Amino acid sequence: TVSKLSLLVFVCCILSCSYAYTITDFHTIWPWNYKGSGLYEVDIGIQTAPNEAGISLFDGLNIIGIGDVDDNKHSDMISLSTDQTTITIHFYNSKSMDYADHTSINMGGCKVAAANVIPAKKYKLAVLCTENPAYEYIKLISDVGLEEQKIITLSFYKLQKGSQPLFIDLNSDSYIDIIFNSESEQPDNNIRVGLFNHDTELFEESTFG
Repeated sequence: TVSKLSLLVFVCCILSCSYAYTITDFHTIWPWNYKGSGLYEVDIGIQTAPNEAGISLFDGLNIIGIGDVDDNKHSDMISLSTDQTTITIHFYNSKSMDYADHTSINMGGCKVAAANVIPAKKYKLAVLCTENPAYEYIKLISDVGLEEQKIITLSFYKLQKGSQPLFIDLNSDSYIDIIFNSESEQPDNNIRVGLFNHDTELFEESTFG
């Protein structure tokens, strides 16, 4: 019957594909050797101090963010220096399959606690600063791939210490918004929402959540 014939053709296609693209063949496209079992030690181009075994991977590297910073459809990584004043963007190279290309940004007096990628034309990163003993605040960074970056401070966003702001798309417009605790002395009314305005490329004035 037609149904049995279709099933036979489908099974034959699956078998032929399985023969043509085996696991061994699949691994030949990646920058490591297929060894059958166990974990792979892969050099992704990020150099740090080697460990006792002489392997230089993520030892001592503080990764604080992952996202597509340079709009090439590949996820990049953001690391933080030990003194929390410099962030480094490690750009993924699809040809060499590593993160060797990078740029570092000195945040000045900002003690960085977190960094989030913002899918916007003007600003690319939102950085949380925590050095002020009274409150925390946010800086926006543009021109990440250039030597000179434009950095602005959202002075009207004074976040409660330890508020751990959440960056998330609240209104489904494909832009990251922010939820945070304000400095309000009223514990039942201090959760605020800041919506990202894609026209001004800034967060709108916060409203009570």
